[in-house]
Amino acid sequence: MNAAFIVLPETHRFRGVLIDTGLLLLMAAGELAPNRIPQLPRLHGFSFEHYRRLRDYIRHFRSRVTTPHILAEVSNLTRQWPEPVRSQAFGHFAASWSLLRERHTPARCAIGDSAFLSLGLTDAGILQIASQRLLVLTIDRDLTGALAQRRIGVVNWGDFGR
Repeated sequence: MNAAFIVLPETHRFRGVLIDTGLLLLMAAGELAPNRIPQLPRLHGFSFEHYRRLRDYIRHFRSRVTTPHILAEVSNLTRQWPEPVRSQAFGHFAASWSLLRERHTPARCAIGDSAFLSLGLTDAGILQIASQRLLVLTIDRDLTGALAQRRIGVVNWGDFGR
């Protein structure tokens, strides 16, 4: 990772970072089963080094934000992980999710967003919440494009973290 990537705009350091589903999965895997990251469903192509870079990057932000929709996706996707990592993950979530600032966009608002039809509920909710001047970390290219089009701060970790 180049040094310029770590330098963050002051506005985002203090406003916070919204961490999307795939990267919350990577964070959990890195903390629970660092040697198994590449074998876990939805994390193929990632390694412990990717987790370490993400962890170090996220530390630059005063607050870490998520949504109930993101947490539901992470919970559901983690159910695909093999035991004992799956059970450990739910214990980990009970402790670590309380450290995240949870922001909610009602489904009726998210489905009213023009992006809902192409991106779905979770990403439409992210667009609504991120418009409050948060930086979004994601690996989702479609979401990245929608955020960039609206001039909302976004880092596609697939471009920088891999």
